[in-house]
Amino acid sequence: MADADPVRVALVGLGNSGRFYHLPHLRSDPRFDLRAVAASSPATLAAADLPPGVDRVFGWADAVARDDVDLVVLALPHHLHHPAARAALDAGHHVLVEKPLAVTTTEADDLLARARAAGRVLAVHHQRHWEDDARRLADLVRSGALGEVWHVAAHRGHQGPYVTHGPDAPHAGDRPVAWVTRREAGGGVGRLIGPHPIEHVLDLAGAQVVAVAGRRHLAPGEDVEDWLAVDLTLTGGRTARVEVARRLGAGLPRFVVRGSAGTAVAPDGTRVDVLLHDGRAWTVTGLAPPGVLGAEVYDDVHAAIRSGRRLRVPVERARDVVAVLEAAEVSAARGGAPVPLPRP
Repeated sequence: MADADPVRVALVGLGNSGRFYHLPHLRSDPRFDLRAVAASSPATLAAADLPPGVDRVFGWADAVARDDVDLVVLALPHHLHHPAARAALDAGHHVLVEKPLAVTTTEADDLLARARAAGRVLAVHHQRHWEDDARRLADLVRSGALGEVWHVAAHRGHQGPYVTHGPDAPHAGDRPVAWVTRREAGGGVGRLIGPHPIEHVLDLAGAQVVAVAGRRHLAPGEDVEDWLAVDLTLTGGRTARVEVARRLGAGLPRFVVRGSAGTAVAPDGTRVDVLLHDGRAWTVTGLAPPGVLGAEVYDDVHAAIRSGRRLRVPVERARDVVAVLEAAEVSAARGGAPVPLPRP
């Protein structure tokens, strides 16, 4: 197939992520040729507004086994990420999978090994890497304006249960999504919300994780957490903290970055406040509030498939996000005792 030909795609999943975070890009970007869409509900498939000629497939197994696609995009419940991605890689396809890459570090390492052995692109949809406040903070860190960074903190949350999509927007429905409250499905607020801020702090801290300490609160009547705090010890004496919650509340900033020369705070996604130890202070304004995003991910995946360009959010970092979450879960079960991060 010529490099100029569109990348042929099968999209698996039509929930919040599949319908609103992936389908719009695959419908409108001429670099991609959507061949098939799969879902677990015949009614969902029948009601989906798909381009003419796109096959509707019941279940993920037949979609990932197709021989007329180059890329499989997986927007499935967390516990299905590993089996579906494994099957797609073994079938010779490139894979873009929703975050987190997998539920366990063992699963994540298995997918990395399979992708390398097959010479296929394995990417994770960490689209929030490109949120405006995160990128402005990264610019500050890279420029040296804050000096040597020694601590990064991030806070995220929903203001209630994770719900189905509405007719025109994700997370705007009136029914809770059932699988996110089941541990065997990879549920819990840590894996649901945590991957993005953990990826952010790993990027901003610019260091490897040595150990992880976790604290959690189990949701009443459930076996998953509705609050998780993750404290990271990193190389170079750096530390980080990520706190995620089903109901975060008000007053906690999205980011705090502390360095030897000063501190930067991103309070709400629309600005970054900088205060240096020498008294200089300024505010970066006009930032776009967090939205759906994702175009950058598809740019990267296309370039990686067609020209071998390295992903800007490398899959190795996505693997470390999984390892951090798993270590935090183990630590929380042990009362918060630090757990060494397993290296591949």
